[in-house]
Amino acid sequence: MGSQLFKNVIKNIPKDSMIFAEKSLDIIDQIQYLIEREGKTQKEIALELGKNESEISKWLSGLHNMTMKTVSKLEAVLGSDILITPLKAQKKYSEVKFIPVKVARFRSMASIEVDTMESVFHTVSNLKVKI
Repeated sequence: MGSQLFKNVIKNIPKDSMIFAEKSLDIIDQIQYLIEREGKTQKEIALELGKNESEISKWLSGLHNMTMKTVSKLEAVLGSDILITPLKAQKKYSEVKFIPVKVARFRSMASIEVDTMESVFHTVSNLKVKI
């Protein structure tokens, strides 16, 4: 009964509200990732932006409606895009880039290491690729 009630409530939420909530959480996830990647704390971000740590915490709660100005300030402090339009992403990432790879074989698996900012594992049949 409870799950049906929940489904009905979700079904009645306006589409724009669902999109807003999803995008807000995506933005927060990206900001949190960049903060961790840079090895910074919320306190350090607050100091760099001239804000209170509590305000940064509020921004990162996912409930705050960030302005483009706020996002831009965070991008400047974190040194990376938080928001990127599909058109800009296509232009930015459409170039072919060659990166060095190291290949080692173990039994029936091939391990490929690629020097990038992140490590992501992709498995294609018996091939494991670490990117």
